Amino acid sequence: MAKRPRDRVQPLTRLTRLNLQPSTFNLQPSTFNLQPANLQQTVLKLAYWHN
Repeated sequence: MAKRPRDRVQPLTRLTRLNLQPSTFNLQPSTFNLQPANLQQTVLKLAYWHN
């Protein structure tokens, strides 16, 4: 019986992580819209941040 609540908590944490990730992706295109002339610099910055 003790294993069941733990199994219920794990998928909830996975769902919250998946829900938090697209919000960060939604914030990134706004930076591309703010700096259309500096796309190369933003791409290099994003590549540096992901590494």
